[in-house]
Parts: sequence; structure tokens; C-alpha cells
Amino acid sequence: MKFTKTLNVLALASVCVASHATASSEEVFDVSTCEDFVSMLDGARYKKDTYRLTNDIDCYGMQPLGNKRGAYNFNIEGNGYKVSHLALQGPLFNRRFTGKLYDLVLEQPLYDFPSGAAKKYLVAEKLSNASINNLTLIGPSVNKPFLSVFNSVYSSGIDGLTISGGHSEFNGQALLSRSVNDSVFSDVFIDSFNHKVEYDSTLLVLNSEGSKFSNVSLKGIDISWHSPRTGYSFLFKRASNTNVNGISFGSVSYPGNDQFRNHVYLISNDVIRGDSFFSNISHGFWGDGSSPEFPLYKSSLKDYMEGRVSNVNLMEGLSLLPPQVCEPYVRRDVYYSLPSRVASK
Repeated sequence: MKFTKTLNVLALASVCVASHATASSEEVFDVSTCEDFVSMLDGARYKKDTYRLTNDIDCYGMQPLGNKRGAYNFNIEGNGYKVSHLALQGPLFNRRFTGKLYDLVLEQPLYDFPSGAAKKYLVAEKLSNASINNLTLIGPSVNKPFLSVFNSVYSSGIDGLTISGGHSEFNGQALLSRSVNDSVFSDVFIDSFNHKVEYDSTLLVLNSEGSKFSNVSLKGIDISWHSPRTGYSFLFKRASNTNVNGISFGSVSYPGNDQFRNHVYLISNDVIRGDSFFSNISHGFWGDGSSPEFPLYKSSLKDYMEGRVSNVNLMEGLSLLPPQVCEPYVRRDVYYSLPSRVASK
């Protein structure tokens, strides 16, 4: 792994630098081999160095990178190059990532989670004050159902995240992240996953606080239902001070039974609070050929949500019910039996 010292701040006063160049006395490392890339990820990295890919890398045949690695505070400049066949026993960033990542492609990464592994995430257990710009995972292979892409995201920005192919199975409570706080997600595309629903779950984020989501697309999701007493929503379970502008769902296969359709909501199956708004939501289904009916949110949110939802577009034949309670209901107004009628879009 080659490295060069970057210029210090005073020297930069008279030098034109690239947009992603570091403006400190930290080091810049050129990453050109699989060994370089693995060395970068193996162990804790608290110094804010920059690792810069110089070419495509193939890690075929490598031993899986362990899941006891530490926190990361460095920057990665992928420069659009791809790393193929990277083998991992945990997420790409095994613990906390607080750096910046630009323009990196992981092609056919292999997630070989050991038995009893707790950190079954694809990208990071935790993002904190981090920035991800244009990260792509193509055809990930997962040996066991994973929990989510991230476990938690705090004060971070994700601008350009693509995960496609593989039809890997996840059985966590949210595909994107369990918890998102004071963060921004934009230009997110996730395609081809199987969701094994075992408890209260969402397709996007379980709990969101003070965050924004725009231009998010989830497609090719196959939902299998394994507990008739759970609630499900396509956006959030709980959200506070959350702004959504541009989310689409397409080619979603759902269970063709009333147990699922009577317990599913488009925006939330629990609580929405604060200054939250939802606009430009589109949804399409395929599955058993029927046209499901489901409400936007729980009836307890009706007064609060007035004027906070706009431009909801559904595919032809898909019905949207107004938020209301319909007998019979069970468990303190948590699950509803939906009426058989079509409401206006």
C-alpha cells in the first residue's frame, strides 16, 4: 500500500486541490490490491487518513474478513472502481463509521455470517457524522438472513446508495435501517430482496427522528408472512419530525391472505409525531393477482395527519382506504379488519 503525505493547511493556501482531497497533515494511501483493501478494513482506524483506490480489485478466493474489527474514522475515495468478491463475516464497516466514502462499487460481495452472529448488516452497524456518496452493491450473496443495511444512522448523509440483485433474505425489522436520527437519505435504490416477516416490521425504516428522505426506490421485494399477530408498514413504524419527498415501491410481492392485508399500512403502523410531512409516494404490487386494500396510517393519527400527506399515487387496481377503525378489532385498536370497498385516491 503506497502512501504520500498530504499538504498541510498553510501550504494549501496557494495550491489548487481536488474536490475530495484532504486539507490536513493526514496521510493518503493508494489502494491497488485486495490485500490493501482488506488491510484498510481490518482493525480499528481512528486517524482520519484517506484511502484512494487506483484500479479495479478482485478478492476472489480470499478468507472472509472477520467480524471483530473496530471503529473507522478514515475516508475512502473509490474513484468509481469496483472491488469484486469481497468476503465478509460482518458488515463492510463492522462497528462505527465516522468518515466519508465516495464512488465505490462492491461487486458480488459474499457475506458469510457465522452462527450466532449479531451484526448481520450489509454496510455498517452504525453511521455517526458520516457521509456516503455513491456506494453500490451489486449481487450481494448472504449465507443467512441479514437484519438490515444499517443498524443505526446518526447525523449522517447518504447521497447515492444502490443495492441490487441476489434476492438475499432479510428478517430484521427494516430493510434500510432500524434507527435514523438527524440524517438525510437521497437517491437510494434497493432491488431484489426477500423479507421474512417475523415481528413488527417496516420495509424502509423502523424509527425515524428529524430526518429527510428523497428519491428513494424499493423494487422486487418478496414479502413472506410468518406471524399473524404482527403489524407492517412500508415506510415507518414510528417517525418524528420526518420529511418524505419522493418514495416509490414497485414489484412488491405480498402474501395473498387476509392476515397480512388486515395488518399493513402504507406510511405507519404506529405513531407519527412532530413536524412530519409525506409527499410524492407511489406504490405498485404484483403477487396473487388481487387488488389489496390498506390504509395510509392508523386511525389514531387521523387528526394529526390532516394536510401532511400529498400526492399519493397508486397503480391501477390498487385501492387505498381512509384511516379508520372497522370492527372487529383486537389488542387495543392495534390491528384492524378492513372494509371491502374502494376509497378515492
